[in-house]
Amino acid sequence: ALENEKYERILGALKYVYNSFSFGSIDSDKIEILIQLGIITMTSDNLDFMRNNYPHLVLNFVENNSKKYVEEILDEDNFLLEEMLDVLKSNIEEEYKIKLLEFTDEPISIIDKQYNIKVMEYILRNNFDTNDLQHLLKNYENWVPSTKEIIELLGKQYVDDIISNEYMLAYALLIKMLGDKTISYPKRFEIFSFSVMDLNKEQCKDCLEILTAKEYLGVFVGKRPKIAISEASERILDVFQRRGWISKYEVYKEKYYRVIGRGTQSKNKIPVELL
Repeated sequence: ALENEKYERILGALKYVYNSFSFGSIDSDKIEILIQLGIITMTSDNLDFMRNNYPHLVLNFVENNSKKYVEEILDEDNFLLEEMLDVLKSNIEEEYKIKLLEFTDEPISIIDKQYNIKVMEYILRNNFDTNDLQHLLKNYENWVPSTKEIIELLGKQYVDDIISNEYMLAYALLIKMLGDKTISYPKRFEIFSFSVMDLNKEQCKDCLEILTAKEYLGVFVGKRPKIAISEASERILDVFQRRGWISKYEVYKEKYYRVIGRGTQSKNKIPVELL
């Protein structure tokens, strides 16, 4: 029944600690005081008791005893994934967060989590959640250089997922992947076909130069190339036609599209009226 200020002053002066704490009916604000004063010591039994009786204060208990919690108390038997996810969002030291992550290889999303760079990059390397892939690819340019390198590796590792899910890539990442000859040409071409709708004309030309796709580059100077029919080529030509970069394309001899480029008229061309 003591006011919290008096409660804290008295118990702080006593310097008493509980290595085995078993009081389950104390007000939450007073439990917080006991945690802050270090009266409830971090032991396996006390951690279990707090989990069962004061679950809303477990994070507070951990934050005030982070070193002992990570280095002495946790093991394979009492580690809880959900608890760890809460601790990762807390203010405990970065090194302890990474030690916590070593307890699990479960996928962990980094999207909208505000993890610091080292923790986030550890997760991407060791606990990558494939549901994050599309977001990472699309927002590649927003990350710091070290994170970009990891995303590039993930792009190569999950190239088949990119294709099967038709993910679009940020332009800077797209350029890197199109130039990576460890990825097969058909896969690189497919990747380009999914991102083309987000690109302007000059960006498309740059991508096609990297792919050495001369038949596609020809349409920008008024040529009429034959292009093998495929889902990827249809996606690309549909975008080109909607943007007005080509006049049209049509099936030619069953296996090809004949593409009609717009091009630019020659300055020396005689006007039709004078012929």
